[in-house]
Amino acid sequence: MVRGAYMEQERERASTLGYEDPVHPSYEGTSRCYNEVLNAILEETKRGRANVMVASHNEESVRFAVRRYIDCLVLLPVCFLITKCHIFMCFVRRNWVLITD
Repeated sequence: MVRGAYMEQERERASTLGYEDPVHPSYEGTSRCYNEVLNAILEETKRGRANVMVASHNEESVRFAVRRYIDCLVLLPVCFLITKCHIFMCFVRRNWVLITD
């Protein structure tokens, strides 16, 4: 799951192909949608029907993802790909695999 990685390309493609811009018009809308989708995927992961890699440059989204992961109280197969965030020690303390750029 990637947050905001291709916003410019998606907007240009939508304009070129004549469909509605798929990018949320506000930061708050993007955050709300990202969190809702992450919650849904984690629920499916708990049921054994999904896996997820959380990728974001957004520290708030990464913190939300980590809190939700911890809240699940089960070891889920989740990978976090994090760039430009300052929460690396959380992963180190928990012996989680952390991939950075």
